[in-house]
Amino acid sequence: MAKIFLTTADVSPWTRPADWQDAGHTVELVGAGGNGGAATTGTSHVGGSGGGGGGYTLLSDGGALPATVAFKIGVGGVGNAAANATTWLSATGGANGYFSNSGANGISGGAGGAGGTGNQTAGTPAVTYSTRSGANGGSAATSAAARSGSGGGGAAGPNGAGANSGTFSAAGGGSGGGGANGGAASPSLTTTLGAAGGDNRSGSDAGAAGTRTTPGGAGSNGGGGGSGGYGNVASTDTSGGTGSADNIFDATHGPGSGGGGGGGNSINTAGATTNGGAGGTYGGGGGGAGGQRATTGNKVAGAGGNGLIVITYTPLTGPAVLKSLVKHAGVWKEPITSVKHAGVWKTATTFVKHAGTWKQMT
Repeated sequence: MAKIFLTTADVSPWTRPADWQDAGHTVELVGAGGNGGAATTGTSHVGGSGGGGGGYTLLSDGGALPATVAFKIGVGGVGNAAANATTWLSATGGANGYFSNSGANGISGGAGGAGGTGNQTAGTPAVTYSTRSGANGGSAATSAAARSGSGGGGAAGPNGAGANSGTFSAAGGGSGGGGANGGAASPSLTTTLGAAGGDNRSGSDAGAAGTRTTPGGAGSNGGGGGSGGYGNVASTDTSGGTGSADNIFDATHGPGSGGGGGGGNSINTAGATTNGGAGGTYGGGGGGAGGQRATTGNKVAGAGGNGLIVITYTPLTGPAVLKSLVKHAGVWKEPITSVKHAGVWKTATTFVKHAGTWKQMT
């Protein structure tokens, strides 16, 4: 089986490879993740909520695709209401496409961003499809009861839905990012310490919990990022850890987990860092930033991961390919319209072979 990955670096339309065959191919779409919410400063500082994880759609019977197919990859942090937030692929344009929606952005205090949903609306050609939803980002306190940020939600994938961030602590601690692709939620807190991220689908690789003076750890293999604790020491870094990509498609491509929430800081002295962790590539929700007592300091919300399209097919081999294509110098040619003359491919309608020698027709 061959796999093709379409990301935000690719330009629509996608062109089928020369060894393409429709039979048995699949298309998988992962929506983008939402950004974490911003934090506030001052006496009643609060943290940001987490961004939602991207949804997942599987086209298990992709139908007959034309030579070129339009597509678009959702951009992380745009939110699920924007025009360019959705990941889609369509043989006839976006209006008749197959979709996977992006997660919504978090906010300053309040509910986390909603997870994206898989979707299919009047797609052409008609195909067999299934969907799973990304997870919601964690909520953040609306008052000074808890001042840290909350983690982002995990993106859905072929093994399951995304997992939620845990519940924040009333004592001030943040929550970690949720695992991706059937992973686990981050544990809830009851102290000012940080929380570990949610485990991946194998029950491991979560980012470690931070403390009141140290940041949360990064997740790996689809595990969520850990959160920082609520600090009371000047110039400390209690940022959330970054999310990670599940390795379901290959070593570097897969649904992303949520980034951890940034721990807040209660010292009225500039210099603290309470950033939210970035959502995992692809589709993980970003962690919310931690609030700070001081009016200056680093408190950047975590970015959501971009979307992804994965196309899997069985390449044509042997006589089935040679009936219509020949390979020369690593490039597939059409023998009906091309011939080789003096080491150079020429248009067949202007050359003819006579007595073993190619002659140009005049």
